[in-house]
Amino acid sequence: MVEKAWIERGHLDNPLVDGIIVDEFAAGDDPIWAEWHEALKRIRDNPRYAGKVYYPYCGPLHGAQASRAFAQTVIDAGWAVALERYLHEEATEADARHAINTLVVDTVKAWEEAQPGVVRNMLMVWGFFISAPPESTNIYPNVDLKAFTDMQMNVLANDPTFFGLYGITSYLSGYSDEETIRWYGKLCRHYCIEGKTERLTDYYELDHIDNPDFEQGLTGWTVKPAEQGSITAGVADGLSWLQGRYPTTTVGNTHMLMRRSAVAPNSVTQTIRGLKPGRLYSVKMFSGDKQEYDAGKSVKGPHAVQLAVEGAEIVEGSSFQFPFGSCYSHHFGDFNRDNPYFMNFYGTIFRARSETARLTITDWASPTEPGGPIGQELMINFLEVQPYYAE
Repeated sequence: MVEKAWIERGHLDNPLVDGIIVDEFAAGDDPIWAEWHEALKRIRDNPRYAGKVYYPYCGPLHGAQASRAFAQTVIDAGWAVALERYLHEEATEADARHAINTLVVDTVKAWEEAQPGVVRNMLMVWGFFISAPPESTNIYPNVDLKAFTDMQMNVLANDPTFFGLYGITSYLSGYSDEETIRWYGKLCRHYCIEGKTERLTDYYELDHIDNPDFEQGLTGWTVKPAEQGSITAGVADGLSWLQGRYPTTTVGNTHMLMRRSAVAPNSVTQTIRGLKPGRLYSVKMFSGDKQEYDAGKSVKGPHAVQLAVEGAEIVEGSSFQFPFGSCYSHHFGDFNRDNPYFMNFYGTIFRARSETARLTITDWASPTEPGGPIGQELMINFLEVQPYYAE
């Protein structure tokens, strides 16, 4: 049954198919491993599939006898184990280096020591494409995910642990944005084709704005409430998880709360600093309806919120507002795959004219029209300003 499922679902009989990746395996000695292993060996020994490959999508398999034997058959056949390493952003560059060394370098070293030859038969599966709603390892708005992915690739290029590595790939393009996909291509060319060993980026943390996730309340922001108490700061448990930040974290539960007034728009501003004139930058933001969050039921649609950058050149056609639902696997409270929490994701790209620009958020659709329900409360956070890769 296992062999039949792999062959049929993987379309292994199709002459245009070079092989299959089977998702996903974790180390163990459960009885099912014997059935999987026998099916694997039958595929290996079947002349019908000569020249085709089998890649198990997996965590480290050397920790148990049965899974280690399975991996050895993959290695002996000249195939590759596809090791999943989905690292999320860390708050500081030092923390990021520690995570890479622990979760990537030390893990691979331990596997190679237990099962010599595995590195030359290892396909490194990064989580670089988990970068946009509904799921993202881009946790911190004051960290550039591009710099973090660069650091990871740089380790592969320089640490002797990875000498002879079979290959690299990344998960999952459907969870990515076009900038990240272009950036991954740049990384592959830089490190894997041109064979360079120096980093492409020379920074990690971002300091273009202060308090981008409102962890310090409204500190750093110039606040102009339409009415007394119509702009506040708060915390909503599970908000970051519903936004798609992965894995589960409390980072992003803090937010600014705007309650729409009939009198005038609420407004907050901050100076964007440290810009290089002529360089492209992006700014991103999330919003979510607080009443819908409290009620455990929401409706998909645009929020009447404006995200504006003044004193810079906005790239034509780059601005977007994207209503989206929480990820099928990110359950919280009453929200689940059948009852998602709907939010808005915003972005724009601008070219700096000087070292500073002005960022403004308002909760009216225009200066003269509210455009949304009076009294609606919107939770806003993740104001990420970072260099933009357009090549």
